[in-house]
Amino acid sequence: MRLNLSLLAGVLTMTLNSLSAQTIDRTKPPETPPLPAFHLPALYETKLPNGLSVVLLQDARFPLVTVRLAFQAGSRFDQAGLPGLAEATASLLTDGTKSRTSRQIAEEMASIGGSINAHESPDTLTISASSLSENTRKLLEMVADVARNANFPADEVKLYKENRLQHLIEQRSQSEFLATEKLDEVVFGANPYGHTNPTPESIQKLDIPALATFRDTYLAPNNAVLIVLGDLPPRADLMKILTGQFGDWAKRAVPAVPMPPIPAPR
Repeated sequence: MRLNLSLLAGVLTMTLNSLSAQTIDRTKPPETPPLPAFHLPALYETKLPNGLSVVLLQDARFPLVTVRLAFQAGSRFDQAGLPGLAEATASLLTDGTKSRTSRQIAEEMASIGGSINAHESPDTLTISASSLSENTRKLLEMVADVARNANFPADEVKLYKENRLQHLIEQRSQSEFLATEKLDEVVFGANPYGHTNPTPESIQKLDIPALATFRDTYLAPNNAVLIVLGDLPPRADLMKILTGQFGDWAKRAVPAVPMPPIPAPR
């Protein structure tokens, strides 16, 4: 051990001496070798007859498939007087459908090496899912079921309201959260971007009819884009799966949301 340490110390000393003997021209910046070119795989884009935009991207480096189904349905589409409605809808989409309970959804996704969840932003509500590529058909079936058949079970809604209220109390104890909330209010004013968080009152008012109305209004195929990326099946086979799961999803008229002007900067 002592011999190894002595040998290492000798090598380190020689290296440092060699480096100190080099002359460094500090008047010139170091040269960076050219970055290797990066080329995205080719996209295939199409649209189903019901208006659902589809984007496919083949990436066979790993035996995985990732799915994003995004709707123009974020917090700026919240019902008047009910901020947090889009957030609640997203959170509860995977808590039960007409044919599956939240537990069944979780167990089925685990059985295929996958996961599924939904989240919202000011502009979009997105269902995100992934699994091993050999289970692509099952994965897309689950995404379609969650998007089309979420039924917001009463016990899940009750639990969500209790948890969200406690989380909001915890958020409002943090100065960073309060500062961000106030900044949005000052910058955007009455514009929907100025109020992206729920309130204790809106959480208490949340009910199943409001959730169902939001789902039926904005979760429509002609208001969405479906992205499927990864080690995909042959395109003809994949399109057959997509048509089977999403093709009979009826398109609906999506109402425009009024957008009050953003106040001038001050």
